[in-house]
Amino acid sequence: PVRRGEPLTDLRILTINLVGASGTADDLAVSVRVTDGPAALALVKPGERIAVISAADPSSGVAGKARTVVQDVRVLAVPTQLTDQDGGLIIVAATSKEAESLAAISSGDRVSVAVRH
Repeated sequence: PVRRGEPLTDLRILTINLVGASGTADDLAVSVRVTDGPAALALVKPGERIAVISAADPSSGVAGKARTVVQDVRVLAVPTQLTDQDGGLIIVAATSKEAESLAAISSGDRVSVAVRH
């Protein structure tokens, strides 16, 4: 989305080369599905830096502490045309190692983000 009168720059246009606009040559575009959906997405804007935090869902019966999966990754996009099942989806620029850490989050975990200002 673009507001009336807002300057249109390469960072505002989502393209196949999403990472190239704001990442480094080694970055990958990685999707992060956050549990708190709309509430988390209201906090996050493209260009901001976030930490991704994971914790076992208490209803799963598995006890576990919350842990920071990655910190200080740049938000590339926050898709707005999603279905209810897509929930809170955020696209971030991550290194290969960070992408592996994000992929290792258990599907039963609760995933949150913290915005770095």
